[in-house]
Amino acid sequence: MSPASRTVQRFWRFQGPDKDPGSALGRPSARLARATARRALRFARPYRSRLAIYVGLLLVSAIGTASVPLITGQLINHGAARGRPDVVVALGALAVMAGLVSTAAASLGGWLGSTIGLGVTYDLRVTLYRHLQQLPLAFFMRSQSGAVQSRVNNDVIDAQALVQTVFGNLASQVVSLVVAVAAMWALSPLITAVSMVGAPLLLLPARRLGPTLRSFGRQQAMENARMNALLSERFNVQGAMLFSLAGRPDQDLDVFANKAADLRSAVMGRNATYRKAAFFFGSLATLAYGAVYLLGGWQAARGNLSVGTLVALAGLVAVAYEPLQAFAQGGVNVGPGLVAFERVFEVLDFPPAVAGPARPLPLPKPVSGVEFEQVSFRHPTATQATLASLMAPEATSRDHAGWALTDVSFQARAGTMTALVGPSGAGKTTVTLLVPRFYDPQVGKVRVSGVDVRELELPELRREVGMVTQDTYLLNDTLAANLRLFKPEASAGEVLDALERACLGALLMLLPDGMGTMVGDRGYRLSGGEKQRVALARVFLAQPSVVVLDEATAHLDSQTEAAVQAALEVEGAGRTLIVVAHRLSTVRKADQILVLDKGSIIEQGRHADLLAHGIMYPALYRADFEQPRPGKTSTHGRRR
Repeated sequence: MSPASRTVQRFWRFQGPDKDPGSALGRPSARLARATARRALRFARPYRSRLAIYVGLLLVSAIGTASVPLITGQLINHGAARGRPDVVVALGALAVMAGLVSTAAASLGGWLGSTIGLGVTYDLRVTLYRHLQQLPLAFFMRSQSGAVQSRVNNDVIDAQALVQTVFGNLASQVVSLVVAVAAMWALSPLITAVSMVGAPLLLLPARRLGPTLRSFGRQQAMENARMNALLSERFNVQGAMLFSLAGRPDQDLDVFANKAADLRSAVMGRNATYRKAAFFFGSLATLAYGAVYLLGGWQAARGNLSVGTLVALAGLVAVAYEPLQAFAQGGVNVGPGLVAFERVFEVLDFPPAVAGPARPLPLPKPVSGVEFEQVSFRHPTATQATLASLMAPEATSRDHAGWALTDVSFQARAGTMTALVGPSGAGKTTVTLLVPRFYDPQVGKVRVSGVDVRELELPELRREVGMVTQDTYLLNDTLAANLRLFKPEASAGEVLDALERACLGALLMLLPDGMGTMVGDRGYRLSGGEKQRVALARVFLAQPSVVVLDEATAHLDSQTEAAVQAALEVEGAGRTLIVVAHRLSTVRKADQILVLDKGSIIEQGRHADLLAHGIMYPALYRADFEQPRPGKTSTHGRRR
């Protein structure tokens, strides 16, 4: 059976999706919804003064709206029925004025309510973004980028719809309802009671359909996130190239079509539930109108009710039931909006693994170096790193990470180069990630300038640590914007100087718009070596105290690499250089070389000493320089 057919079958049965969409939040509950609503209201506290004005405007609008039927009734009773055109003109003008005042107050109130709602969602989005900035690197390594983007975009937009419903509609409808019912009661308590007898029934859809809509809303949000994740993977330069090379466009289209069908099913179910609620609301309103006309007409025919009062009651019941329907519909709409808030709060409640200290210590200047003291570290598991709802559906969280580093101790002093070498998976990159505190070790301490990095303010620490990795990431912006990322205030002369030192002067001459040239998505208009040199120039421009290079020259040819190495020697004067390299030609001049294997330092010394007395280092050196590799000549004249 197709998803659409299942949705139609569920239409007249109060059912939600076929299955729980798998959110870490679990099944929706009234208790969770109330807790979420209370938490969401906290974001409205900064707007209390505006809310007071907003409520005042709504009251004026409601009174004006309710006044029009009352004035109309008086116009009929005391003007038209008695042949008094002066009264008709006067009361008609008064009704017009009341309507205009009501419209003006409603428009101004709607604008103010909209600004309050936009302010609340702006604060929510900024709070979420700020929290994401504080989350560890492992969070983004485990999460699907499209799913994270969905929380910031789609879910906040859905939350905004709820806020707009509350501040733009529900509040005004409540005030209008109270005023209209009070006016009706003053005219005829009996007709008011009869016409409002069905009003409590309007609460039934919210109670019965609310959980269903929350389920559909959660499923829709999940399917939206999966769709965003798929698009994020497919439609970037690497993804487009990968799936093009796979040569299976029809199969890839089927994957997308299946996800689109799942999203369509969730939206159809949500819309069908709304239509059912609208049918119920409209039927009750029609019965209320009928009650007023039948009972009021019967009383008017017997002379117990004037025609003008009957007309006024008919107008007021319309005024009353419009907000009643809107209020009930808003109650139905609240469920999906609360799901969006739940999903946003789910991310906000995820604790940052690396948090700044309450009272940070100042970083001593100049920075004297980096020290590892008996550091042992293991990467967080999937459960510890991210939320299950942000991972791919097939991902498992039952992984057990072993120790990536074990009892690592060394000192890298300012003005020296420390090289990290070893086989793949030895822990070299992990060491570099602990320096700017992307992770904290479970055992031991990492110090910069003699201070434990956990005692330093994170932004200050990271401004003093410059990193260049093998896989360089550039923004889809101009070359100048990418270079100034770490130092926005840099002058054009400083930028050009950094480019020259990174051996990019010739490239700059070839670019069509010079510094204003767009580098493309992730910098794919540049070659791998050019991107690495841009990253190096970015670090040269920022001039950090500690420079970490993780295979930073892997994509450079031998001549350019030699020029960059010479520039690094100049740049390294007075700075702490930590270099990870597989090509040992780049580390022969290092002041100390640390040989890592299986997360431990097994050899340590200078190049000549390790070559003469080491075990693993000579083997790595021979593999790098002496093993023939077809098609490439080494700097020693051998084929590599």
